Amino acid sequence: MDFELLARFSSEPLCIALPNGNFCWLNEAWTELLGWELEVLESLSLLDRVHAEDVGFTQAELSRLSSNNTTICFVSRFEHADRSYRRLQWNMRLSSGYLYCSVRDVTEAHETKRALDRQNQWLESAEVLAQVGHWHVDLVSNAVHWSSQVHRIHGTDSRVFFPDVQTAIEFYHPEDRQFVSNSVEAAVQNQLPFDFRLRLIRADGAERQVHSIGYPEVVSGEVVGIFGVFQDVTERDRWLRERNRELERFAYAAAHDLQAPLRTALGLVQLLKEDGGTNWSPEAEDVLGRLSVHAVRMNHLVAAMHRYASVSEEVRSESIDLERVVTEVWSEFQGELDGQRIEFDRLPCVRGDRRLLKEAFRTLISNSLKFQSELLLQVRVSAQKDGPFWQISVADNGIGFPQTEATRALSLFKQLHRPGTYPGLGMGLPLCKRIIEQHGGTLEITSALGAGTTVRFRLASATEQSLNPSVPPSRMV
Repeated sequence: MDFELLARFSSEPLCIALPNGNFCWLNEAWTELLGWELEVLESLSLLDRVHAEDVGFTQAELSRLSSNNTTICFVSRFEHADRSYRRLQWNMRLSSGYLYCSVRDVTEAHETKRALDRQNQWLESAEVLAQVGHWHVDLVSNAVHWSSQVHRIHGTDSRVFFPDVQTAIEFYHPEDRQFVSNSVEAAVQNQLPFDFRLRLIRADGAERQVHSIGYPEVVSGEVVGIFGVFQDVTERDRWLRERNRELERFAYAAAHDLQAPLRTALGLVQLLKEDGGTNWSPEAEDVLGRLSVHAVRMNHLVAAMHRYASVSEEVRSESIDLERVVTEVWSEFQGELDGQRIEFDRLPCVRGDRRLLKEAFRTLISNSLKFQSELLLQVRVSAQKDGPFWQISVADNGIGFPQTEATRALSLFKQLHRPGTYPGLGMGLPLCKRIIEQHGGTLEITSALGAGTTVRFRLASATEQSLNPSVPPSRMV
């Protein structure tokens, strides 16, 4: 077999040189690599065309190779015929007084790495400025990558600390770890993204509030990893809570200060009516009547503003039996019921603020009673598992409204019917939306004119147990 022929026409640059660097033989690939004719290269030493900054390093590598028989690998810049420099990776071995070398052009790879390093530096700077980090979980190797900002948030050193999935979960508050584990499992098993704000215990023991968003990485239908972003929102949440408390204080003050003059105005109107007796003209009676109606409405609006603002940003987190909450709320309307009924499936336990969730269900059921059609009202409450969450639905067979009006229905003080047609101020659904969002969930409405309304929202599951075992599969009240 003619190995010399194989080497001469190989696409990989190959050469033989003396220990001092003088070329003895080069194959045809060198011409394509560097643009020099073989005759020119063969008359040179490999040190003749090496970049001036790399000469000393290259000489040291050749000397090291001469002192032993190991194979060495190094990178140096070599001049091209167009006077640019190519970055070459040399693989050399000394045998029988000759250097046997193979060369690979790594210029493009080096430039790509430099560009990637620059982008990583920019990303690092942006993450520091925004206080947002990124992370990646490789489910094949169970390796976890945290960016420098994620390490800063955890209070760990990226040079010595290398987390795995379980260790990452254990940084969360003991009460929140199961929720995180459920979220990761849902991402892996059901390809569901997650988005949560939970408590983190740093390496130094300090508690922080963090916001994490994760997306499953799917290849050929299988989840092979999870990637996402991570942010410490402790200070921002503290600032928002303070601003919210200021708004609440303003709302309380406004409700108190506005209600007093409104009550005075109503009293004065009543006095005018009583003192005037039958002496008022029909026009004056009409004006006094309208003034009284508008003053009463204004009083109700101020009270509604006070109620909306009193829903605090600080939501309690406790295990709540939704079946009990729905039953208790429905019983509050017993005096208004005339054959109407509510039906619910086995309802789960969720995490949240009992008082606020009870207020949300009270508002939804009140709306169903208010906007019932000529049919006997039926309200159905159901639940469906959605990863670490429960999708709750409250559906009725009332008059409904066009789906195009759904956004308007969730806006403050927006009524879908002519004023006076139905009691209320357009505060019910916006109040429910605010309550659910403060629980970290989302609320949406599906409706059709004459076909009822369904309100759906997500709440965090309280336990691994899917449903409350004490509740029958379906109940009607």
